[in-house]
Amino acid sequence: MTKVNTGAATAISLHALRMTRTRRPFRRLLLSLACSLLTGAVAVQAQTSSGGTGTAPAGAVTGSQTPQKTHLSYTLYSHWFSVLDITTDYLLDSARYDVSMDAHASGLLSLFMRMNIHSRAQGSVSDSVVRPQRYDSAGWARKTMRHVIIDYPLSGPRVVLQDPAETDREPVSEDQRRAATDILGTMMKVLAQIRQTGRCDGTFDIFDGIRLTRMTLSTAGMEPPPDIRKEWRAPAMRCNFTGRQIAGFIKGHESTSSLREQHGGSMWFETIPGFGPVAVRVEMEHPKIGKATALLTKDPTLVP
Repeated sequence: MTKVNTGAATAISLHALRMTRTRRPFRRLLLSLACSLLTGAVAVQAQTSSGGTGTAPAGAVTGSQTPQKTHLSYTLYSHWFSVLDITTDYLLDSARYDVSMDAHASGLLSLFMRMNIHSRAQGSVSDSVVRPQRYDSAGWARKTMRHVIIDYPLSGPRVVLQDPAETDREPVSEDQRRAATDILGTMMKVLAQIRQTGRCDGTFDIFDGIRLTRMTLSTAGMEPPPDIRKEWRAPAMRCNFTGRQIAGFIKGHESTSSLREQHGGSMWFETIPGFGPVAVRVEMEHPKIGKATALLTKDPTLVP
């Protein structure tokens, strides 16, 4: 972790203030990175279970074993300074999934911007086909408490609660979001893709209740991930990704053109004994914020 010297304090403060002025794209970046982290933590473990090793992934249920969730902790850095802490807990078996994610502002950013979000998604899994059932996300963001609930009738995702209402955005039509799932449910789709192909390739539409984002992943071979803890520095699968917003733009917003552009990054999946492949590093470049990097900060654990 980079140490902050007093001579850089003024520059850091100005950087943090600039980040607060662009909090909407910054929040989208945080959610994209959190999405990427959970993709690696959950989906790539499925590759271990289907790769012929005979070892069940962490959190899987075998025999009469009591189900346990895998717990992972990450820190997100922007310009080498910590700005966000992310934790995930997930349970995944052949019949269902239950995933939660917590994200809150940390470090210097917490002095300028308040963010504390808890999200949970549940659904069923049958023959590698993921069927999301409910997504519930609540917390403080953009100067107020916000709460969104999405359920999934046959017609596609339906927003059953949006508090407060987002009246300043172009609506996302039913046809546009028909094949989309929430951020956490999308991770289960990635899981099914990797079980079938052993790779991270795929294109997925993500709907968070107000925005529709398209994310594309592709396998990019094996290499040691840069700048991680020594005990995790070994050949890892690199997965490149791109994402762009395709609907739900703010009406008349001057940055709409930049939001339509693709923003890319990479993830590295390291095999950690007892847990299989886990995302140990995610990095992404954003035109307004610059480079952002998320690192696994603690050893994975199993929790009730």
